Amino acid sequence: MQPVISIIVPVYNVEEYLPECIDSLLNQDIKDIEIILVNDGSTDGSGSVCDEYSHKHSQICVIHQENAGVSAARNKGLDHARAPYISFVDSDDFIPSDHISILLNTIKESNSDIALGTIRYYYSKDKTSTSKLKFKEKTLLIGDDVLASAFDINLEYATVYCKVYRKEILKGIRFSNIKYGEDGLFLWEALKKSNSIIIAPNAIYSYRVRETSASRANFTKEQLTYIDVNKSIFEEAKTLYPKLYNFALQRYVIANIAMLNIISLSKGVAGEISKGITAELRAHLKEYLATTNHSKKRRFLVIFGTKAFPVYRVLYRVFRRIMP
Repeated sequence: MQPVISIIVPVYNVEEYLPECIDSLLNQDIKDIEIILVNDGSTDGSGSVCDEYSHKHSQICVIHQENAGVSAARNKGLDHARAPYISFVDSDDFIPSDHISILLNTIKESNSDIALGTIRYYYSKDKTSTSKLKFKEKTLLIGDDVLASAFDINLEYATVYCKVYRKEILKGIRFSNIKYGEDGLFLWEALKKSNSIIIAPNAIYSYRVRETSASRANFTKEQLTYIDVNKSIFEEAKTLYPKLYNFALQRYVIANIAMLNIISLSKGVAGEISKGITAELRAHLKEYLATTNHSKKRRFLVIFGTKAFPVYRVLYRVFRRIMP
């Protein structure tokens, strides 16, 4: 039977969390799904867990490959996906039983190209928090608002999960072979090909927050690709989509601040790198402050981000203690 949706799950060394993830997919209230587990050269028992599930459940397809990174794993899943709709789930996350059906029904009813939901950050059974979407009800975005959503701080723009895509718009789009920022770049390319997107706030995605995850690791130079991605999108928006300039500027400035924050909390001091980021913030400070729709917290961080890094580092660490 032809599946209605292919759910792509890149897997790497998540033996502890993988069963909960797969079980949540199998427990979806829509059954004609294809679950593609791409084992990216795991060195723990993740590969065996994938195989055990595939032997018991015919809707699960397992692909084993040498370790090549999450982008390569997702691309492999895209190459093998058979359904007209695509969704991504990370292998340490999980979703409620109605997550896929809500997004799928919403995208079909609205004839949209992308449907997105709400992320719930899962720290433990006793501690969760939900992202603050500015849209409290189902909302359709068309025209210029589609690309503008890529820069909306209140939307889950930078992630590929928590969404359902019409497969047709993903033709010719693949994940870049980078470790940081690949989600945002992929989604930007998808949005450029989309005529409309639909927001379904009641479609919840549980994102497991782990200190060992790539997005929360100690600073490395590899993480600078996150700034590079946002800069390339900013430059493209400035040239081709001038109406989006202020939105793109805000996103680029915030990407620099995010990296400065990571460096501030890391061991050692990345002197030349922090100087470069500070210089970029200074270059765009006046324009940024002239834009609207940024919080007092971000305004504070950006202003102090233009100061000498040792000063910012101290201020940010104090700031985190008083305003977590």
